[in-house]
Amino acid sequence: MGTLALKGFFLNAPQKSRSTVVDKTKNSASMRVESQSGSPLPNPFSSALGSTMKMIRYALAGLLLSLSSTSALAGQTWWIDDSGGAGIDFTDIQPAINAASAGDLLIVHPGTYSGFNLGKNLTIMGFNVNHTSVVNGTVTIANLTSPGRAVLTGLRLKAMNLNSNGAPVILDSIRINPAFAGTGVVTINNCFDVRMYQCNVTAPMGTAVAGSNGVEAVNSRLEVVDSYLAGAEGFYVGCSGDAGDGGSALWASNNSIISVFQTTCDGGPGGQTDGFCEWSDPYGGDGGDGIYLRGGSRAVIAGDATDTIMFGWEGWGDSFPIFTDGARGYGMALAGGSIARYSGVNMTSTLIQAGSLATLAVPADPYLERTGTLQAGRKQTFWIYGTPGDQVTFYLGRSPLVTIDGTQEMDNLVTHERAYTLGAIPATGRLKYEFTVPTFFPDGFSFYSQAEVTTSSGSRLTNSIPIVLRYL
Repeated sequence: MGTLALKGFFLNAPQKSRSTVVDKTKNSASMRVESQSGSPLPNPFSSALGSTMKMIRYALAGLLLSLSSTSALAGQTWWIDDSGGAGIDFTDIQPAINAASAGDLLIVHPGTYSGFNLGKNLTIMGFNVNHTSVVNGTVTIANLTSPGRAVLTGLRLKAMNLNSNGAPVILDSIRINPAFAGTGVVTINNCFDVRMYQCNVTAPMGTAVAGSNGVEAVNSRLEVVDSYLAGAEGFYVGCSGDAGDGGSALWASNNSIISVFQTTCDGGPGGQTDGFCEWSDPYGGDGGDGIYLRGGSRAVIAGDATDTIMFGWEGWGDSFPIFTDGARGYGMALAGGSIARYSGVNMTSTLIQAGSLATLAVPADPYLERTGTLQAGRKQTFWIYGTPGDQVTFYLGRSPLVTIDGTQEMDNLVTHERAYTLGAIPATGRLKYEFTVPTFFPDGFSFYSQAEVTTSSGSRLTNSIPIVLRYL
């Protein structure tokens, strides 16, 4: 079968790891497009198809198979295990980063590791999908420069600081939760492009009075997809004073640009008092907000009713002689000229201060979802959600990018090495597109997807989704 080679698409891909056998005889790709009802649209591998579907067939095959004709793949694989042993390069992550060059892959075995500083465009991957590669310290990623990007996937962390990054930072399947003491937050300052996909950030109660925010973004661009964020509970103070306020799940300021798709954001509950403090009357803490925007920040929020932007509950105060409970937070709070557009999600409540604006998008903004195990030979399924009858174009690209599109709420977020015209969204409101990843793709290899939905009144772009391949 002839293919259209996509020259350069797989340059800078990491080499195969020692644990993966390259089998270039298994180089067939399959793709299927169907509606939610289960009725298949034309099979692009059928000989009876017209020229349009044949072009999709050959284009997809070219994208997926051109790796086999690439004579040399840039990048080296480094193996890290805190127990050492044969075939292990390092026992901690920082020395591996120091030795690695841009484009290398670091694979981290299950174990416990120190925090680290990253200023190179590397991929750091936990050994398996169970998040047993634990970093018991703060991870700092700072001063990355384009071209390239940093990718972290499959790790469990204590906290993360992202500072002054001019290149994309991809956080794929990262866990930050109360199993560790400390703030437990992700802080993002002056970063050009940060993407969180299938991440879980749950800020624990700290030692300060106020609870920590789950994710903080300052003067940064952030996309959060298919994730869970939670602010911390305010600190419990007994009868010694007022309890702490809960933290926000997502807090953004200083003209940050935020996209939140298929994500639940839970504001932290306010801290509590003992409830019977006689005459001291301490107040319970106020609940945190699901999403809080200030300082001219703007956000697009989309998903379905299972995605909840939830206020934090008020903390209990004293009950005698007067009730001194805190105030309930808001699902979304806007201040300082911030703007938000939302649709589809369960928005529990809003607070819109003077000079800010919240708009319910009608019809709802489209969004993109992926399912499937990211392993050799496994099928990847994408769902494009939108208004029935709208036309869909699906993009696959080698790299993330940000191209400002002043005519749409969302910007172009992937390079368009391949574009597939999939047809109309059916009456169910979602269109299915799938393909099988060849077995010879290397560990840590990543590519990126986004869809464009065209209506009678114009086009709208979905969120992006990174695809970071894992064979372990």
